Amino acid sequence: MNANPLTTFLTFAFFAQTELKKEIWPTLTAYKIVKLPVVERFEFIGIANWCLIILPSICLSIWCAGRLLKRTIKLNLKYSVPILCTLILFGCIVIKTRLEIDILNSIINDLGFFLGYIYIPILFVLLWLVTKIRSK
Repeated sequence: MNANPLTTFLTFAFFAQTELKKEIWPTLTAYKIVKLPVVERFEFIGIANWCLIILPSICLSIWCAGRLLKRTIKLNLKYSVPILCTLILFGCIVIKTRLEIDILNSIINDLGFFLGYIYIPILFVLLWLVTKIRSK
């Protein structure tokens, strides 16, 4: 997810470098500074705003995963999308600490690196070799 450049700039302007190293969610902490007479806790509005920003990416990812299941194991989208959403919900319930989130992040980063820089090029070379051998 790409952060809004204005939010990034304001976060860097508001916090010192040492504070940014300690803060887990600096943008949420910055939302706590805002005081409005109508709204008691402004960070709820900030969280809702970020949910609206993130929601299309999540929906697109779930749809892509459902299409992948439809093409690989012939599971209809009508069943695969609710199953995926249920698995994601249980995954969110199981992961409770920041350390677990960091572990999941590192696993996904390693998996993405493997897929992007190792698996796909090897698959390309193998496919190229097979087409070369078949053409002869």
